[in-house]
Amino acid sequence: AVESVRKANGMSETQFTELLGKEGLSLPAYRRRLQWQMERGAIVRARKFKEVTVTESEVRDYFRENGERFLTGAQVRLETLFFPIASAQAGDEDAAQARIAVQQASEAVKAGRTFAEAQASVRGTFPKVELHDAGFVTTEDLLPELQREARRLRAGESSSPFFAEAGGYLLRVVERRGGAPGDFSAVKDGLTEELTDRRSEKAYSDLLSELKRSASIDVRL
Repeated sequence: AVESVRKANGMSETQFTELLGKEGLSLPAYRRRLQWQMERGAIVRARKFKEVTVTESEVRDYFRENGERFLTGAQVRLETLFFPIASAQAGDEDAAQARIAVQQASEAVKAGRTFAEAQASVRGTFPKVELHDAGFVTTEDLLPELQREARRLRAGESSSPFFAEAGGYLLRVVERRGGAPGDFSAVKDGLTEELTDRRSEKAYSDLLSELKRSASIDVRL
C-alpha cells in the first residue's frame, strides 16, 4: 500500500521519505498509520456504509460551508508557534524536545489556551520556541507547508502539529480578507476524501461506543 501511494505521487523512495520527515513521520510509522486507516475503513464500510457514503451534492454543500478556505488571492493573518531545529528528521535531543514541545503546545491550545499561553507553557521543554503574528499576507506567498495547512482551516481554527525542513509548527488562522471564490472542480476530489474521512472517524467512534455499551450490558447480564 505504501508503494502504491509513493508511485501514485511520482516520488522516489528518497523524496517520499523526506516528505514523511517533514510531516514528523518515519516510514515504519507511516506504514502502521496506513494499515490502521485501511483496517478502520474496512470495518466502518462493513458496518456503517450508508453513514460514510458521500454524494456530490453533499461535497458541494461542504465546499460552500468552507468557501473561505479556497479563496484565490485572499490575504490571511496567521498566529504561528515555531519550534526551530537543524533538521526535522534529526534524531538528536533538540529534535526530540521540539516534537514533545509542539505536541504539548497543541494540547494546551485544544484545552482553550491562547498561543501566547501555550508558548509560555512549553518554554521549559523547548526554550527556543517562537511566536509569530506578522499581520496579513497573501496565502499564495506563504511557505508551501504553511500554505497547505492554512488551506485546511477556517478562521479561528488551529492546525495539528506538523514539521517542515526548518522545524515544527503549530498555526492558527486568525482572519482572512479579500480574494475570489475558488473553483469547485479543482478541489472536488480532495474534499470528497476529506468529508469521507471525517464521516469515517465519526462512524468509527459511534461503532466503538455501541460495542462498549453492548459489552457493558453483557457484563451486567
